[in-house]
Amino acid sequence: MKFSPVYQFNAKVNQWIIHQTDASIPSPDSFKILTFNVLFDTWWGKPHKDHIICSLERFKHQFNVFKELDADLIALNEVTPNYIHRIIQEKWVQDSYYISDSSGATINNFGNLILSKFPIKELSFVTLPQLKRPVPCAKIHFKNQPLIIAATHLSAQKENIERRQLQINELTHFLHQYYPKEDKIILGDLNYHIEQEIVPKAYQDAWESIHSNKKGYTFDGTINTMIHEMWPLAWVYGFKDDVQMRLDRILTQLYHWQPSTIDVCLNTPIYKAQSTPNIIKDIISTIFDRFKLNLARSPKHYLFPSDHFGLIATFTALNPPPTKT
Repeated sequence: MKFSPVYQFNAKVNQWIIHQTDASIPSPDSFKILTFNVLFDTWWGKPHKDHIICSLERFKHQFNVFKELDADLIALNEVTPNYIHRIIQEKWVQDSYYISDSSGATINNFGNLILSKFPIKELSFVTLPQLKRPVPCAKIHFKNQPLIIAATHLSAQKENIERRQLQINELTHFLHQYYPKEDKIILGDLNYHIEQEIVPKAYQDAWESIHSNKKGYTFDGTINTMIHEMWPLAWVYGFKDDVQMRLDRILTQLYHWQPSTIDVCLNTPIYKAQSTPNIIKDIISTIFDRFKLNLARSPKHYLFPSDHFGLIATFTALNPPPTKT
């Protein structure tokens, strides 16, 4: 298995440098983990619907929320080199986090990123079948109980269910082969369009472990007004405006930890003033947009952090060490 460099900010030279460690660290009583699909700002280097999704505005808001949530581990999907360039300039990131990529070298159009307050002992990237975005797998060397984090973004579209199954099976096979006894967390935009999509054997869905009677949608057209702005004619192409899905998941195979809380986050509008979706105006706006005319609504009426919502979860030790006095 080939390992990739991990980066840490060095304030003395004012740049991100390669960090290496073989030392284990004491296991905390608990840790907090965040996963979020940020919605890419570029498509093969060209701006993506920026007049609608206002990426710089969204990214600034995302960073503020990340800072407030203060997660120990962050897994991000649809990250572009431009996104990395911006997030590594945030002081709260420089002060507190190790990062799996500081330049975009691992990104092919868009990809996945891990930020960790804990030193990362090993970092590898797993290439999955029919997928151009490799999965960063980080080993956190807690003493006596290493933890593996895999930031994952599987193939989209409902009809690709068999492809996703192949991809998740390949990933779990890799993790079992190289980390058979370690605690493992697979998280990110798994693109599970229906509840019946199979969770890998020996893994548990953290949301269902805690909220068996709550839906936990991370893609919700009944709430997220930006979805209507991005795809105003979506109903013509086969999905309804009120589509609700748990696309994003946190899957676990744990021996020393258990999920104690999990919640949907980044699920409120950036601006307080919001208007309800107007299908007729959406159609007219789309027609005018095709002719490069401007009939778009103000982002203050619809802008959300992303087309996805995030998940924030806390894990606690099953047998925490006694508190020293």
